[in-house]
Amino acid sequence: RDLELDPKTRTITLHKPNMKLDLGAIGKGYAGDEMLRVLRAHGCPHAMVALSGDVVVGEGAWRVRIEAADQTFTLKNAAVSTAGDTGRRHIRDARTGKLLEQVWLVSVLAKTGLEADGLDTTLRIIGEEAGRKLAAARHVKAWFRRVA
Repeated sequence: RDLELDPKTRTITLHKPNMKLDLGAIGKGYAGDEMLRVLRAHGCPHAMVALSGDVVVGEGAWRVRIEAADQTFTLKNAAVSTAGDTGRRHIRDARTGKLLEQVWLVSVLAKTGLEADGLDTTLRIIGEEAGRKLAAARHVKAWFRRVA
């Protein structure tokens, strides 16, 4: 509601003073999707792209450890992203501006890196109960694990 997208000029206008747009919550997932797209376009559909914890896989059978699930799964044409703050607290609730208090890991398995990366932090912020509902509504798998 406080920004305007113009698809013709491919620009974004921010309407609040000092407002900033941080794409960190979707950047790695989007980048993974794009890298996989380029690899496929160059004849390499059997590929895995790993970007600091976010993983996007193409054709084949890729063994990927999903951190919050504490398990390894075989994936094909899928993406996994994990949000968490076990080493340092860094996730803020945009509604309050405060750092989240409890330490959790939330992993999301989705069709694209953009969706997995965009949802993991969201689910981490809204909590397990609401997060499970949102994951079900989006038809993605999500795992929640309290770390401390």
